[in-house]
Amino acid sequence: MQNFIFSNSAGGTRENSCTMRAADALERRNLLVMFAADPGSVQMADGTNLPIGTVNDEAAEGDPVAVQLLGGARTLSMVAADGIAQGNLLVCTTSGMVTTLPSDAGSYVQVGMAMGPAAADESVEVFTCFPRQITVTN
Repeated sequence: MQNFIFSNSAGGTRENSCTMRAADALERRNLLVMFAADPGSVQMADGTNLPIGTVNDEAAEGDPVAVQLLGGARTLSMVAADGIAQGNLLVCTTSGMVTTLPSDAGSYVQVGMAMGPAAADESVEVFTCFPRQITVTN
């Protein structure tokens, strides 16, 4: 008897994206999201816990949402919280947007580097990295 593994079977690896459920309403595209308390769901990133990716579209609470996973050798569009310059290291804000790594003492979550400039509330192209905690001391 032969064993078969089907390409759409549960488990395995994911390349670049996955589908999850929105734990709360996600009212904007390209926001960073993190795992929510309910397995299989995501919520807007809070700047403290590690985000897993960005959402492709808006979603109502409980709706399925495509999540573009961070850490791949690719770029993603994210929302700039304020002015960003090309080459800036970017961290997650409490509103699921990105900002330049502050010089103020604190703990931040880096999600990538800006590929170009962006003004506040605009999309910025980000070369992503695996999300990591960065501590700035003065």
